[in-house]
Amino acid sequence: MSRTHYGACVVLWLFSLVECKVPEVRVTCIFSEDCILPCSFTANGDVNIKWYQQDALILSLQQAEQRLSNDNVRLFSDNISEGNASLLVKQVDTRSKGRYKCVVNNVTQTYVLATVEAPIRTISIDTDPSGLIRCSTKDVYPAPVVQWSTAPSLPPAALQPITRMASGGKGLFTVESLLKQQNNSLDHIYVCSITSKYGKQTWTASLKLQEITSSEGQDLIVPCRAPKNLQSFSLVWTFTTANKTTDVLEYDSKTHKSSRSWDHAELEEDNTLKGDLSLNLQKPVGSEHSGIYTCAFSAAKARHLIQTRVDITSSRQQKGFLKYNLWMLGIVAALIALLAITLVIKRYRDAHVTCLFFEDCVLPCSFKPTGAVVIHWYKQQIPVHSYYYNKDQYGLQNKHFSGRTNLFNSQIAQGNASLVLRKVKVQDQGRYKCYTSTRKGNQETFVNLGVKALIQFVKLEMVEERVTCLSQNIYPAPEVTWATDPPSDTRSLRNFTRKTPDSKGLFTVESTISVKGNISDHTYFCSVVSADGTQVWTASLHHQDELFGEEGSGLMIPCMIPQPRHNFTLTWTFIRTTESIVIFTYDSRTRRIMNLWESKAELDVDQAHLGNGSLHLLNPDSLGHSGTYICTFYGFQMRHQVQTHVNVTVRVTDDDDDDCRRSWWGTAVSVFIFLITVSVALSRCFRLRGEHPVRSHSDINKRIRSGNKTEIPLFERQRQDEASHNGLESVETEIHRAPCSTTAFEATKPFKQDPDGLNNGVLPHIQTESSLINTCMIISGSSTSETPEERQESRPQTPTGALITLFTSEMNTDASDDKENERNGLKSESHTADGGEMESTMTQRFTTPELSQINGFR
Repeated sequence: MSRTHYGACVVLWLFSLVECKVPEVRVTCIFSEDCILPCSFTANGDVNIKWYQQDALILSLQQAEQRLSNDNVRLFSDNISEGNASLLVKQVDTRSKGRYKCVVNNVTQTYVLATVEAPIRTISIDTDPSGLIRCSTKDVYPAPVVQWSTAPSLPPAALQPITRMASGGKGLFTVESLLKQQNNSLDHIYVCSITSKYGKQTWTASLKLQEITSSEGQDLIVPCRAPKNLQSFSLVWTFTTANKTTDVLEYDSKTHKSSRSWDHAELEEDNTLKGDLSLNLQKPVGSEHSGIYTCAFSAAKARHLIQTRVDITSSRQQKGFLKYNLWMLGIVAALIALLAITLVIKRYRDAHVTCLFFEDCVLPCSFKPTGAVVIHWYKQQIPVHSYYYNKDQYGLQNKHFSGRTNLFNSQIAQGNASLVLRKVKVQDQGRYKCYTSTRKGNQETFVNLGVKALIQFVKLEMVEERVTCLSQNIYPAPEVTWATDPPSDTRSLRNFTRKTPDSKGLFTVESTISVKGNISDHTYFCSVVSADGTQVWTASLHHQDELFGEEGSGLMIPCMIPQPRHNFTLTWTFIRTTESIVIFTYDSRTRRIMNLWESKAELDVDQAHLGNGSLHLLNPDSLGHSGTYICTFYGFQMRHQVQTHVNVTVRVTDDDDDDCRRSWWGTAVSVFIFLITVSVALSRCFRLRGEHPVRSHSDINKRIRSGNKTEIPLFERQRQDEASHNGLESVETEIHRAPCSTTAFEATKPFKQDPDGLNNGVLPHIQTESSLINTCMIISGSSTSETPEERQESRPQTPTGALITLFTSEMNTDASDDKENERNGLKSESHTADGGEMESTMTQRFTTPELSQINGFR
């Protein structure tokens, strides 16, 4: 074959190996608004467009205007001819989310993953009659995350809000979170943050409570100062009494204009430019102006309230208030006197000392020095340490305290008999007696020693359907409490807690609860509280839904901390199979960053200080970035962990995947058959040419001149033997003869002369149509009357079929040339061979199996 044919074969083979890959697009649609799902194709002739949602057909458009659609979706008809098959989803609701597939002319063009979001549009914060602080929003989807904090900051155990999320008829959520006020609530600002599930929005509301007492008839200033981070805002002053609220004054920071509803209330215009929006009340009346004044700032995604309880007393009330103050002063004086007496009594009773496990501790003891002294320390009659004759006496010491005690020998002369106990053990706790003896008398002092092993860590992990909280090496045994976000009924959080002491007396605490609902529905909080309540360690764990990403497309792995901290450490860990590696670390105190994936991942440090530690994968690939990502916030007595499994791959449906596998298997089989066929055909062709070489004209003429028998024309002999040839043909193969186009010149021109000058027309015959050699032989496997061109057009060819057809056409051309040469040779040989030999030779040469296989190759 020629080089052109080989090149065509290679190109067609490469096209048959094209990889199946369908792109996926992510689209976020806003609730109750129209949304466009993109899809494009190469416009060429008739178009058949189908859109599926979760494998259900929702729209079908064909060229013949046959349609299947509904009122909520439609195509851009004017742009279809330009290759635009995008889908318009009208009035998006929560049912519009899911995975869409765009199919054009039975070929999947695009997958679209549509998410629906109803953004946060408002936030409110106030107090209810029961004293709870309420933070709420409504018409949000999906359910947002509510977080509480205070300024100054309080531990999470002190803030235990109750959050309720209710879904309405349209699937939108109404969120309400209640927080109990602290005992010293006037010293704190309560901050409520509501963040959308995808972290795109965060609305903040804050509340400050204060109280003012004033006298009737005196001008009063109710303080209110704008937060420094508010630039453009509007202000509304309201007054509430007896559950009735009225507007007092309004102010706009953009126009610096105010409008008031009370004539005796106003703002100081000079101070408003400085952010001081305090309300001036002129000569308030006690019964009319006592109540709650609220200063409410409203800005973009923020709302700040200052509630001031104002109590205006009359002159009679002032006299009663003076008597009340005198009574309170007397009560306070009595309490101070009682406390002093208690301290004096306690001085002569037992002292209490708490020592940390395996650290040094001092047991206090003092006396009045007068010369030589004898000192003995006992623990419930067990000798601990002795000192006399101006030196330590270790011979009397119990072996449990051997090598772990000493006195301050240089300070004994000053009256210090305190004992140093090193490497305190749990068994050391108890009541100790310090006995001192001098010339002026004896003295006994008792010390109660307590041992404490502090909480060092709390580990929270999820195994199958259970969440386990673990902490070790603690003394005394702590308490464990559980909570979830969103909050769950405490009765459903039944935990199994086991406290096991080790050989040193330290406790290992392990508490387990069952997972509620889906694994990603809740964030689990475990708090380990020390026995004396001075330590509260909290660990939280959240398993997020599996994230899917596409190779080469950026992917954001969310990580939100429930309670933002000022001093924290953030780490990201990547786990693949059993291999774990810390890929990112950030310390907020030193602001040092360690990023092992510097060119592959990044994190916004400023957002991390606000509680958003999301990791951005820049260019993920399926092999190096598919696995489990763990985001961990470490703070003071706090550990928050978010686990996310990420799958970076190209999404292909089951049907497309089967098509790809069938395509590959078909290609492999086709290539194998192609190679086998080429090898057999070439070997047969070369063997045939080697057995029947073409003879020269001179040899043929010599054989003609030496012959004596009467010769029969070749083509006459062919007609006589036609019946025998037909009998040798296969039943399944027919021979169709069609006269080739032969011009009049070719039919009448004389035979060519041999190079030796002899006339080669020694086979006399009459030139008729039946004697023409131009007969087209076509081998077919059917007996229909349609032409080979029609059969070829009606049979669709694969790329591999095109390869075989191209090769066999070239081989048939070579075989036809060989057969024509054999026929010309036989014409010359017929002059010298007898009739029997000629017939036998012709029959063998035209019925050889090799020639039949070559002609039947197609």
